[in-house]
Amino acid sequence: MEGLVAELTSAEDLQDQLIKMTVRRDELDAWFREIGEAISAVDLEKFKLKKEVIRLIEETTTPNIPLIVYDSTNNDNNIVNPYPSGAVFEIKLKRGGEDHMGGGAGREGVTHEPQLLEPIVKLFGRYAIQTARIFSRSQLFLLLENDITHKTLHGYAIDTKTKSVASFVPPGASKRAGVIVSAYGKLYHLAAPVHPEKLSFDSYDPATNLWTPLPNFPFYSPYCANMRIVGHAVCYGFILFSMRDYCNQRFKVTAFHVSTSVWREVKIDTGFVPFRGRAVVVGKTIYALSQYETKILAFSFFLKMDEGDFACSLSAPLRLQGLEVRGGPFTCGDKQTEYLVHLGNQDFCHIRTAQNDAIYCRQYLCITTFQIVVGEGGSRIKTLDSTVFHVDVSCSGTFYITFSFAPECEDFEPEEKEESVETKCKYA
Repeated sequence: MEGLVAELTSAEDLQDQLIKMTVRRDELDAWFREIGEAISAVDLEKFKLKKEVIRLIEETTTPNIPLIVYDSTNNDNNIVNPYPSGAVFEIKLKRGGEDHMGGGAGREGVTHEPQLLEPIVKLFGRYAIQTARIFSRSQLFLLLENDITHKTLHGYAIDTKTKSVASFVPPGASKRAGVIVSAYGKLYHLAAPVHPEKLSFDSYDPATNLWTPLPNFPFYSPYCANMRIVGHAVCYGFILFSMRDYCNQRFKVTAFHVSTSVWREVKIDTGFVPFRGRAVVVGKTIYALSQYETKILAFSFFLKMDEGDFACSLSAPLRLQGLEVRGGPFTCGDKQTEYLVHLGNQDFCHIRTAQNDAIYCRQYLCITTFQIVVGEGGSRIKTLDSTVFHVDVSCSGTFYITFSFAPECEDFEPEEKEESVETKCKYA
């Protein structure tokens, strides 16, 4: 009997413990619900506060664009400097076929203080700037994007000859990390392939001052979500977009056919190196900056009829040798940016700048002019001149080169040849 009583007592104790545990569980569930509701309330308030901050930013960040007239009337080259404040500079280049290098840029250091560059136009406010020009016009088309909301707020056209500024209609929809491209008399604005958006691609006609929606970028995939557009080229009726991921492990090139508004994937060679900036088309050769180093690339674009449709491909790029950029402490540092400019025929200009942590009040630009010489042994670079300038950044901070051009040299954009089934851009 005593054993039976003990067993009953143990069963009652166990039942009491289960009841207490159930009550405790209910209390914990209620407590967690309260915590979840409190977190949701905080998140809601944070969301409301963020929306209010964004609204205030958009209401109070109307750009002020004062003009600073620069004495030079010879617009040999123009560079656009992005946020935190933007500016347009003009640089007088040494031109001609004579070699001004002396001992060579790579061997000759800077022995005197470089010339200070003064801006001809300043842009104030924290904006990401996308810039392009159409053919040989002296106008720069600028899209100013809020660097917090990623919303395109303003469009401006700056005439680098008259120093005048006019507004133009910005795109109707925001584009995350968008890129602006000029091609065949129009502007094209494409969002980075992060994810499908309602309107990721459209074009602007300066004759009508209107934006027209175009077919969205279609090649979305898991790895495309990490892609960014780093370069583009315009040739034979196509706009080529060069893309890479943030780890520099995956590359992709896509082509938009302007006349049919059709997107196409571009087959690339296994040795393909992504190009950056606006590529330069000379004859049947495409020249561009390498994504990885200060190298000039030359490559070919192929169109071939395949089963009743065009197939697009790019050959492995040829790395041209011979570019000698002036060295010294003025061009060292991280966050280097470069740009390639066509000066007509086989003449080019290479522009480079970089952050220098040791010098906080000024930033240096290295301007190198060169020719691409075509011979029986292939193409090579002949460096003509390499000069260092500096910009006062004590108020604006580090700047990056977003666009550069020579006003007297119009962009060569080969038209599509309808009579040719196969078009090839071969190495010079």
